[in-house]
Order: sequence, then structure tokens, then C-alpha cells
Amino acid sequence: TLVFLLAAYFLYDDSLLFGDGESGRKPIGSISLLQNDVRKKSAQKFVWKTSKLKEKIALGDAIFTGEKSSTEIRFLDGGVLTLGANSLVVFTDVGGQLQLDLKYGQGELVGSSQFQLIQEQPKKKIDLNSLPETIRWVKAPPSHAIPPKKTLEGIDMKWKSFEFHSSYLIQFSQSEIFGKETLDIPTQFNTLKTRTYPSSSYFYTRVIGFNTLGEPAGVSAIMKTVMIQTPAPEILTPMAGESFSLPLIADGRPKSTLPVKLTWTPSPLENSFYQLQVSRDLDFKQLIVDTQMSLPQYTLNLSAVGPYYARVKLLNSSLAHVWSRERKFSINGEEQKKLDQPVILTRKAEGTKPHRKEKFLEWKSVPGAESYILEFSSDARFNEFTEVETEREILSLSKVPIGDFFARVKASAPDKEESDPSDVIEVHVRIRPPQLKQFENFEVLGETADSPPAPVTSLISWKPVLASPKYEVQISRDPQFQESQSFVSTRTSIEVPLNEPGDYYSRVRALSSSQKPWSEYSAPLKAQYKFLNPLGTPKVLEPMNEMTLYFQRSENPNFWLEWESVKNADSYRIQISQSPTFEPVLTELESQKNRKLLKEVPQGNLYWRVMAKSNQGVESEWSPPAKFKILSGRTPAGR
Repeated sequence: TLVFLLAAYFLYDDSLLFGDGESGRKPIGSISLLQNDVRKKSAQKFVWKTSKLKEKIALGDAIFTGEKSSTEIRFLDGGVLTLGANSLVVFTDVGGQLQLDLKYGQGELVGSSQFQLIQEQPKKKIDLNSLPETIRWVKAPPSHAIPPKKTLEGIDMKWKSFEFHSSYLIQFSQSEIFGKETLDIPTQFNTLKTRTYPSSSYFYTRVIGFNTLGEPAGVSAIMKTVMIQTPAPEILTPMAGESFSLPLIADGRPKSTLPVKLTWTPSPLENSFYQLQVSRDLDFKQLIVDTQMSLPQYTLNLSAVGPYYARVKLLNSSLAHVWSRERKFSINGEEQKKLDQPVILTRKAEGTKPHRKEKFLEWKSVPGAESYILEFSSDARFNEFTEVETEREILSLSKVPIGDFFARVKASAPDKEESDPSDVIEVHVRIRPPQLKQFENFEVLGETADSPPAPVTSLISWKPVLASPKYEVQISRDPQFQESQSFVSTRTSIEVPLNEPGDYYSRVRALSSSQKPWSEYSAPLKAQYKFLNPLGTPKVLEPMNEMTLYFQRSENPNFWLEWESVKNADSYRIQISQSPTFEPVLTELESQKNRKLLKEVPQGNLYWRVMAKSNQGVESEWSPPAKFKILSGRTPAGR
């Protein structure tokens, strides 16, 4: 049977969980009278607070009165609401109508023209086994470790409900089904604190929420709390009195930090948390580490010689004051012999990636060296540099960064100080230039015969090359690029302006992120910008529409077709047909001038039309068809 004493209390101040939230809300009245237990909950908050005289009331707020309690609220329109004991009202706005939603209890509204008093209907009873988990734990009962002959302080619990609950029932049981041996504690608040824990045991806890009618309206998840007796942690490593060697360079400074791993016995509790302290003195006044972690281990990175002291404790309630036995260990300094300076054999290195023929940087071997560190910098002082490490006395240029660099090499060994750097050489590594894919040609037709050419935008694209972050594109009117425009792009295409008609040439090269050349220029690509003016539609002159031509001879009449000349036209196209649709065409002719001699034309009704053409392939619209009639032989009757 689970036996321990409990006492409930309510936390009124919820400012740690929620902001003030009162600014910007328009008041509708204030509390003019209150007696005993009167509480208010604003729309922006979760927990109820004790009301005060003259406290302002706003839309969305709720007022609660407890046993033998009452209050009076005076509205801005002069109305007065009186609430009796055990009452709850919510101030709402529904469709522009101000409402006093009386959830339960007794209320009387007098003298208000703005508000309407609404009584809420009772809700149906809910089956406890089908309750939704609408209550969430804010602070659930944690598991604890109990040191021998110690007891823990009581449980501190808090929860949050997401539907309206007027009261709660907290249940404690050693059975997960909460059978007969269940301790029930009722409360109107959303927090509970007990005086003690049970010793070396476990129990299950849940919270049931009730509505204003006393019906179950929500339940929390079931929390299991375990009480386990366990001693304080014990440090396992380093061993007591263990020493570690710290490599030192020639002037006594540490070559690097020394990692030392601390481990200790883990707690049997889940979600354990530890505090670790490391000090240079036994009284732990010269702390160098004071930290917390969830794992029973921690790695120190030490750079000073001398003794160290470590201790650890489990941060679980009553065990928080119980430290482990301190563990002493030491760091001893060990001077390292300096390696000889390498001698570079390659005086100048140039290469292109990817390499058709492998090229190398070479230097003399240094006795005792286990590896070599090459430094590459864009400035001869090596204020900033990139490192490449190798175990051989040779390095392929394929391992070298792309660009123009100064380079030097140092010898290295784990138990010795690095050597001084070698002499500096120049290294030039390029990548193969990009390959242009497209330089867009343009042929533009102006709006009128007198329209000047306008600038156009042409797309230039190329294949990407070996991780190049940027590219430089040049365009020029001559293939030697003596005068050119340059553009920088982070993509493999760019749009460039072509300001006037003519031939253009483009080329591209790879750049570094700082816009230094990474490759040579690509082979140039040519594009043309052609600008064409439209041609006007010719106007027929002779024969005019509906004209009749008389010829005395009846065979092979000849006559001229004539039309107005068109600006920028180089030739004209003429069609003759016996149909106004020119299907079929009887005769089709070409002329360089604005007239054409027509021969061997049949008699009868005929149609003709003309079109202007230029040598650039521009054609005008056909002129409107003109109808004429051919008569030959005898003259008309009466003549």
C-alpha cells in the first residue's frame, strides 16, 4: 500500500510561463466590490489570479467566485453585474453583441444596454475510459536516487489543461490500472506539492480534469516514478596518481593540448545528470572546469604541467550535495627535439588540372620526420595559408589548390617539434578553360521603315569546369579582343548587351572566389546581330482597279504594270490571276524597278498585285488586288 502525506497548494503567479499580455486590450469595466475568494483569468494567460478592487476587466477575461464569496463589476455604460458564490462568467463579443457568458452559478445584470447575460447549458457526462489527453504535464514527478539512510523532499507537480476545467483529481497508485489501493487528492488548482516521497519504491500518477458540472472532461498521461537507492559516483579514470606526458617545444611552451578522459560509475536512473569539477588545488578553489553533462564521462584538454584534482556528483534532488572522492592525477612536461629545415628541389612549378602529364613538388628527406606540411599562400608573408600534409618527399600538383601561390614546406613528427619552413617558391596551377556552348544570334525587325536599331540582350553559355566558383566573360567587336567588355558570373550562363548591329565575339575563363584567374580564355565564339527595317506595302498605279484596256490587235497585247516605289526595297514580286484569291496564279514576275512590261495576257477579267522585297529577306505585305479587263480586236459598238 502506498502511504505518504500530501498537501495541495496553488501557484498564482504565472509570469514565468506567459508574458503580461494586458497592453493593447480595451477595458469594458472594473471590479467595484469583492468579498473573500474572487479570481480573474485574462484571455492571454492560463492561470487564475486573485482579483483586486478597481481592477480593470477586458473582453475575453473570466471572473470566478469561490465558497462564500461574491463580487460586483461596474461597466463603462453604467451597468452593474453581481455574482454570487461558486460562479463563473466569461466576457465575450459574439457578432458585435457584448455577452456575459455565465458558465455556472448565480449572476444578476442591472442597467446595461450593451451586455446580454447568457446561461450555458449543462454538458453530457463523459466516460472516464474514453477521456482525451487534454491535460499536459508542465512539471511531472521525476525519478530520484535515494542515498542510504536518506529521504527525499516531497513531490512538486504542475500541469496545464487545454479545455476549461474547474477542478482536478490527482491519483497515486502502485498499480498502473489505478485499482482499489489508489490515493485520490482533489484540488481546484493546477499544481500540487507533497511533504515526502515513499522510500525505495515506485508509483503511478495521473490527473483528471472536471468541468463545472463535476463531470470528467480530460485526463493526463500516466507518469511512473521510481525510487532507487544508490551511492555517490566513483571516478574510474584516470587512475589515482596517474601521470601523463605533455610534449613541449624548445621554449617550454606546450606543442598542443593533451586530452585526458575522465570516467565514473554511471547512475542506474534514467535521464541522470552529473556535475564535474576539476581544480589545480585539493580545496577546489582554483577551478578550471565546472560543468554538467548527461553521460558519465568527460574529456579534458590540458596545456599546463602540474597536479590536477577531479570530483563528480549526481544532480538528482538529495544527492546533489554528495561529491565523489577526489581523484588526483598529474601532467609532466617533455621537451621535443626540433627537426631540420627541409630543402625544396623544385624551384618553380606550373601545371593544369586535370593533368595530362603528372607534375610534382619535391624536397629532400629530413631525418626523423614522419610527415611534411606544405603551406600555400597568396602573399609571400604567409599571413593566411592553406595546408596540405603528406608522408612522402613529393607532392603531385593535383593536390595543390588552384591559383597562383607562394609555397613552403615544414617537417613534422608526433613526438618532436615541427621544423622551420623551407625557402619559398612560386606555384602556378590552372584548370582547363571552359568551353563555350552558345552565343545567341539575333535578327530583329524594326517597327517602321525608319526605326533605328535598338540594343538587344544575347545569352552566352558554357560547360562548367572543375569546381570554379566564378567566370569572366568578355565580348568584343573584333576577334583579337583589343577593345572588350567584361562580365563576371557565378553561373554557367550570362546575358550580355549587344548595343548595335554587327559581328560580335565572346570568350570565357574560370575565376577564383576572389576573381583571380584560374584558367586561360576559351576559344572565341562568334554571333551576329542583324537589324532589318520593315518594307511598306506597294500601291498599284496602272492599270488601276476596275480599268478596261482596249487593244486593236487581238493577238499578244503588251502593256506596262506600274506601282509606287517602296523605301529600302531591292526588288518586287508581281502576280497575275483570273481569280481575286489568286488561286491559281496565272503569271508570276520579278522586277528590280517599280514597273514591269506584261506580254501575252489573255483577254477578259484579270487581277494583279505586287510585293516589295529586300536582299536581307524582308518582304512586305501584298498590295490589295486590282481588277482590270482586256478587250482586243473590233472597237466597241457605236465607235
